Amino acid sequence: LNNRGLEADGERVLRLIRANLADRMARHLMVISNGDMALQMLQDELRKTGRQPEIICGSRFPGDNTEEYRYRILNRIILCMEAGRTLILKDLEHVYGSLYDMLNQNYAYAGGKRNVRVALGPHSNPMCYCHDDFRCIVLVDEATIVNLQADPPFLNRFEKQQLTYSHMLTPLRADVLAQLHDWAAAFASVPALEKGRRFHPGEAFAAYSPELLLSLVISVSTQPASAAPDGAGDLLGQCKQRLVDLAFSDAIFRLPKSGLPDSEQLAEEYLRNPMHISLVGIVRRQLE
Repeated sequence: LNNRGLEADGERVLRLIRANLADRMARHLMVISNGDMALQMLQDELRKTGRQPEIICGSRFPGDNTEEYRYRILNRIILCMEAGRTLILKDLEHVYGSLYDMLNQNYAYAGGKRNVRVALGPHSNPMCYCHDDFRCIVLVDEATIVNLQADPPFLNRFEKQQLTYSHMLTPLRADVLAQLHDWAAAFASVPALEKGRRFHPGEAFAAYSPELLLSLVISVSTQPASAAPDGAGDLLGQCKQRLVDLAFSDAIFRLPKSGLPDSEQLAEEYLRNPMHISLVGIVRRQLE
């Protein structure tokens, strides 16, 4: 990985996913993950190959549990099949049954074109054109597999790959992650003010969680080569900078009492950043 440590399991999984998508004869792909990490990584990988995926996620709202909603979803899927796009499906258990033949790649050929049956209800099973470049990826939550709640015949239709944050950890990333975790705890703590009450990183950073730190390390370490960090020190520094952008303002005012060597510099840089002054600053930062 070019000075970024030994190759992680996730890198090998991504290679296998790329090979699957490049092979027209391969089975459709199921990616088993937790959270939305796999979705973001798949988008990034597909864009590297010039593909613009169509993403369809199921709705959990009771009002969307209707036949009309299901037909709208199936219509979008049929359009993707005809256009030869790469389709990513998530949380569409009520639709997968209508795609039995497509997911099983049970095609019928007529006039040199590939067609597949789609069930649009008990009395409508039209044959729909399926472009040779069409690929389908189904995302499944890891808990569904562990609890054996998924339908075994449904699982057997796919080439399956497991992709989680832990699979993306190289020794270098693991070392930086541990240092970043300790730094975040030190950032949040205020020994002189606590007096029996400890400030936790969740009180200093928005949306803080171990998964946030892990995704941050992976995101920074997989940047394009021109912006990629060089070594653990640079990687840790960039991660800290990104994490400070998520800090609450009250945590910044407590920061000089934290005991961090560069606390005053961090606080000054935070307060000088237009992004932390107004909504306009935030929008401009996102557009850069």
